[in-house]
Amino acid sequence: MKRLVGCILVVAALVSLSVYAKLFSQGKMAEIQQLVQSAEDCYTGKEYDEAAKCARQAKEMWSALAEDTLFVDCPEIDVEITITLARIEEYVQYKDDEVYPECAAAMNLLDNYSDRQSLTWVNIF
Repeated sequence: MKRLVGCILVVAALVSLSVYAKLFSQGKMAEIQQLVQSAEDCYTGKEYDEAAKCARQAKEMWSALAEDTLFVDCPEIDVEITITLARIEEYVQYKDDEVYPECAAAMNLLDNYSDRQSLTWVNIF
């Protein structure tokens, strides 16, 4: 009976940790997406310094998250997000309109990252 209770507690702890990680990553992704959207809006309004600041903050927030988080799924995605966020800052600094597709790509990648943090049978096995 003690083994059954122990197993149930371990499974409950894993599910709880998974739910917490999912909610945490969704919150952080929403913050980063808001910064990317702000960078795009500022760029559109020709506020280049503010756009660069928002892009830099998004990149720094992602870097901090990437250092402290274990990427269970696919390590290529975190590299791709890092590169895309770095490109946004560079395009803003050079006033290049390629910032728009990079922002769209970053938003899509961040959505996909958040979706992949769910506890599913595919993630387990």
